[in-house]
Amino acid sequence: MKFFRARFWLAVLAALACSACSTVNSDGSVKEARPLLGTKELQLTSNFALKPEFLLLGVAVYLIVDPLAPNWKIEQSEPFPGEYHLALKKKGITNEGGGDGEARVVFMRRAETLAREHHTAGPGLQSGYTILEFTEGVESGYPFARRVAHGVIVLAADKR
Repeated sequence: MKFFRARFWLAVLAALACSACSTVNSDGSVKEARPLLGTKELQLTSNFALKPEFLLLGVAVYLIVDPLAPNWKIEQSEPFPGEYHLALKKKGITNEGGGDGEARVVFMRRAETLAREHHTAGPGLQSGYTILEFTEGVESGYPFARRVAHGVIVLAADKR
């Protein structure tokens, strides 16, 4: 959550840097508004120049959306040995829509990973897990609603 807040405030600062300031003269006339960053442009080609406000706006959007971050955040706890509680949250803004059924796939993948990591069974035994509980839904939040899922698994080693 702290990382999201830092990215949010960086985006706000970038948006403020893109804003323009003007002053009012004593006779009531307004001087021309000038961007805080100045009026220089980044010349990319002979025909195309990028204004600093558009560059900062792009950086602000990138910081908020963060397209390289994983779509799901998984928080896990182990209240009892071999029992895991998993809480999944989908990020607020994604570059793809929907997500129906995706939580179950992510949950199962994490459960299988935990079972493999804690596999201490000898020959003739296989690792496994049992799903005790799984729910998914939508959590309303500011500024966007997001998909969530909660589940409980118990790791087990069964004889074949």
